[in-house]
Formats: sequence, structure tokens, C-alpha cells
Amino acid sequence: MADYEVIASGSVDASAPVTINITSIPGTFKHLLFSLNSASTLSSGSYSDLLIMRFNGDTGSNYNRARQYKYDSASGAGTQDRGEDSSMGVAFTRIPTRHSGQSTKSFAHTNICIPAYSDTVFTKGVLIDHLNPYSYNFPTTGQASGIGSFIGVGGWNNTAAITSIQISSYEGLVTGTSGCGFAVNTSYVLSGLA
Repeated sequence: MADYEVIASGSVDASAPVTINITSIPGTFKHLLFSLNSASTLSSGSYSDLLIMRFNGDTGSNYNRARQYKYDSASGAGTQDRGEDSSMGVAFTRIPTRHSGQSTKSFAHTNICIPAYSDTVFTKGVLIDHLNPYSYNFPTTGQASGIGSFIGVGGWNNTAAITSIQISSYEGLVTGTSGCGFAVNTSYVLSGLA
């Protein structure tokens, strides 16, 4: 087995799926690395959508996360810190939308490391780093300029081996915004690390 192996990869077409499902993840690696370049098809309301990552189809209140946003935009710079428990999932990061004035070339870049994903003794943790390049007035609304970064940690209160990952658009999945999902050219790679 190689030190690094692609388990799954893909890109989004015009169908704008609300959720990207990766199933049948083998338990033969030590860690997982999920990389995603994404944007949302949301075209009105918010200048950002959110990502939700869940494991093994679990939609219960078994997730927690802590995160810190750093942003610099036309209206100034700042930091936001948050920690919370939720059924939403662990990767609660902002992605650019196709709101009026937003560039169709703006995509967020997210890396999520899932250590010891196949272990059945301990609950699962994730490490998240995320960048929104020149996409919107992060994290506020109203202007199409600025840059934002995000670092975070999350947890899934379950000892089961992770065999599937679901990553979704918050606006499409939770609020049910019609036609909202991942934009064309959203792409992902899930890799196993030895």
C-alpha cells in the first residue's frame, strides 16, 4: 500500500447536487484527507452558504465543533470565535454563492483531516483549514470583496469506523432552498494516508 492513495474524487456538473456522498470507504488507512474546492448555487439572500459534513448517515445531535474566522474586507478586519454542539455536522465553513455581483470564478478551498477514522475504540475528531479567496465581504454581506480564513476542530461522538461521508450545502439541505446545491466545477478528492 502506498503512503497516500486516492479513494474517491469527482466534480459537480450542472445538476447542482445538495449532497456529495462518498460510500464504501475502506478501513485500510490510518487517516483520511478530504479536499474540496466549492461554491454554492444560492443566488439571492446570503452572500455565503455553509458546508455540513456528516459521517455514516448520522443526522443525530452527535457532532460538535469549535472554529475561528479571520477576515479582511472592504469594511475592515476582525476575528470571530465559536464553539457549539449540533446535529448539523462538523465542517461548518462558509463557501461563496452566486449572489448578484459574485464572481462565478470564486471557490472556497477546504481541507479536512480525519485522524484514526477506522478506529473503533475512540470517538472521531477532525481538523479543518479553509480559505475563501476574494469572494465576498467576509463574513458580512453587501460587498463582493475580501478574503477570509477559517481553522477549526470538530468531533463525532461515535466510535464506529467511518465508512461513508456526506458533505452538503446548508441552504439546500437544512433550509430547503429550491435549486440550491454545489455549483458547477466544485471538485473533491478523498485520500487515505498510511
